[in-house]
Amino acid sequence: MSITADVIQFDSAQIDKIGRRIREGFIRANKGGEEWIEGSCEAAQALYEGRQLFRRDREFGAWLHGHSFNFYTHQDRAALITMGADLPTMRDVLKNSDSRSYRVLLRDNAARFTNAGKPDDATRIARKKRPGRRPKSEKSLPDTEVRRKVKLGEENYTALKGTSLGSPKEMDALITLMDGQTDFAISIGGETPIAPELISRALAGEPVSAVAVCLEKQRVPLPTLADFTDAWIRHPVKLLSLWTRADNKTKRDFIAYLEHQIDG
Repeated sequence: MSITADVIQFDSAQIDKIGRRIREGFIRANKGGEEWIEGSCEAAQALYEGRQLFRRDREFGAWLHGHSFNFYTHQDRAALITMGADLPTMRDVLKNSDSRSYRVLLRDNAARFTNAGKPDDATRIARKKRPGRRPKSEKSLPDTEVRRKVKLGEENYTALKGTSLGSPKEMDALITLMDGQTDFAISIGGETPIAPELISRALAGEPVSAVAVCLEKQRVPLPTLADFTDAWIRHPVKLLSLWTRADNKTKRDFIAYLEHQIDG
């Protein structure tokens, strides 16, 4: 990835761990109460540490976006990074404020925080990389799989295997959502992109579908059980097309319908 040229000290395991902490902090904060305080602090600290690994804000934002860790708006992320450099002060501010806006919290308490979002000059050691060389672990993968691994991030790519988003079709749809995720806002805080939310729900074992979200965004109606039964009786050639577009619940309903036909 070209973005690694702008990483100060590139260590994939270190960065993946930071991304995991950002996600865990975000999920924890959305539980509310004391968890909002502790989760916010966890995410802020991880964002602060992650920012130290990149030369510019733009590259850090691109990495978060490309690996589906972009849970916050640019303004909230900047506020969290600043507050994440001083966790005791941040925790005190959160405990003594009714606001749930990180931007507002930083604005109202700016004098208590230092500007600590950018890497120190002493840490600006760019890692040399050999262009055009694919990591050994990826040489045996087809180009489409390498693309998924790069777009989703190695940790997400591996973790999603075996979940409702683990198929190639679901991963490709998820990447489509990530590439245009500002158009897919949902209601957690009013500003959360849907791709990270789908990933969190899939990792929690929920039967979510990025394909279904893409189709809904395109205003293409999902096939119903009636569509399947009609195709089964009148137009069997349409079944494959319906199957590739249907959500998991409708697929299960159709299988149950076929089993009933066999038993009957």
